[in-house]
Amino acid sequence: MGTTAKPKVVADARKGEQMSSPPAATEVQILTRKEIEERISQLSELGSSVFFYVSGSPASGGPLGQGAAVIELNPDYPGKGQKRYTLYVDDVDGLEPVGKRQKIYASDAAKDLASWVKDRHHKR
Repeated sequence: MGTTAKPKVVADARKGEQMSSPPAATEVQILTRKEIEERISQLSELGSSVFFYVSGSPASGGPLGQGAAVIELNPDYPGKGQKRYTLYVDDVDGLEPVGKRQKIYASDAAKDLASWVKDRHHKR
């Protein structure tokens, strides 16, 4: 009998959750500029990347509405004339960037990229 009653409670709880709040998966933690900079600085393997949802960019989709900023550790760095990081914006489908990146700019300074992201990483 205990197992029969339990599914009813779970089903009732799910109905209540759907009515009262959105699923936790779509809630985005808004990071500080320093936290964003730390995540960018932690990139260690050439070609690795990190992304942040943004509410202002030419891209679309995602929890904040305007896609994601993707920062990549430039695979060609430290080649001649190459910057350490490249910043792209990308559309988001579900919760992941779709891969249709648009290059915004490149920089050697994680702090500069973090500032660009933070200016757009907020709830609308």
